[in-house]
Amino acid sequence: MLLRAVPLLMLFGLATVPLQPAAAGEREREIVRVAVERGQVRSISDLLPELERRHRGRMIAAELETHRGQVVWEVKILPVQGQSFKVRLDAATGEELSPSVNMFR
Repeated sequence: MLLRAVPLLMLFGLATVPLQPAAAGEREREIVRVAVERGQVRSISDLLPELERRHRGRMIAAELETHRGQVVWEVKILPVQGQSFKVRLDAATGEELSPSVNMFR
């Protein structure tokens, strides 16, 4: 996700977030935190209960990314029984994207 951090910085107007001193993971968390505070994206922790209930599983990973010009949460779910899969959510609204948009190409 480090390579995606710079486009997200520009997208959210967060060019003032310091990039040098912090570790990559800290930098990415700061980008997401500021975007959530500004109301530009919904927090994954707010979306998680409904997502896990709907898919009857647990989130094992989540990343804020851009997909076809749209900012999305890409969430990996591990159902109680079965193989893990990914779901894309519109980061601004929290709505699950349609299966055709959810295709991982």
